[in-house]
Amino acid sequence: DEEGDEAEGGDASPISHELGTADDSASAADDEKDGFLSEEGSVSDEPPISTARRVKADRDRALWAKRQKLKLRCFFATSGFRSVNEQKRRSKLSSGFTFPLHAAVVANDFAAVEALVWAGGDKRKKDSQQMTPLDLARRLNRDGSHYRIIHFLCG
Repeated sequence: DEEGDEAEGGDASPISHELGTADDSASAADDEKDGFLSEEGSVSDEPPISTARRVKADRDRALWAKRQKLKLRCFFATSGFRSVNEQKRRSKLSSGFTFPLHAAVVANDFAAVEALVWAGGDKRKKDSQQMTPLDLARRLNRDGSHYRIIHFLCG
């Protein structure tokens, strides 16, 4: 019977030609874009992250931000600055001025430098001696004493 032969393995029906097979649609999607399918159905270059890993990453970021804020509060309390880009006179008798990042560099306080930059401290600001925090760190560097700060400010 000719109809039976077609159904068992002969020519495909007109409907299957239009729709294609599952293998055809998968290869078309692969050809269209290589990547990973997200939960929302979009394609990404990144592998999917499990919910538990995402929650942990969010928690770690929040903890890091909390530590940065605490470091800023401590730095402001001890240095006399009130904001990340505040200009302050070096002393009452001096006409020179400085900024929080410069003060953190002078103190060789890497954590304060990192927290100030995280909070928006401007690495390009020049003090009254026309030095950026990086210039100052390079000048103060003795036997690698300010290496971490220099490396961080270059990035």
